[in-house]
Amino acid sequence: SRNLLSNAVKFTPAEGSIYIRTSWLRPTKKNASQSGMEEFFTLSTGEEVQVSHNGHFQVHVTDTGVGMTKEQVDRLFRNGVQFNVNDLQSGQGSGLGLYIAKGIVEQHGGTLLAASDGLG
Repeated sequence: SRNLLSNAVKFTPAEGSIYIRTSWLRPTKKNASQSGMEEFFTLSTGEEVQVSHNGHFQVHVTDTGVGMTKEQVDRLFRNGVQFNVNDLQSGQGSGLGLYIAKGIVEQHGGTLLAASDGLG
């Protein structure tokens, strides 16, 4: 999501680093039967089609930014949440970006997670 990348840029100092890694993960035999591998859709023409799922796309965004406390990580994807607004982003932003991104990802059957080693 664009918001994930813009947050990484916003909260990483100029001398810092941002890493983006993508991968395609195929289902294993263990989770294939649990993941609803086939789904049916009705097209606008009335024709019903069957789609098989072959895995999922994974995106990791890692940065050397300021970090977050455990409490901040726990609240990160809530509506209107912003941290250190004055210190880090000069009051810019609505606090809705990650909340909306998480909603979009979940509507497509995905998961959006965050982790931090703490501040500093």
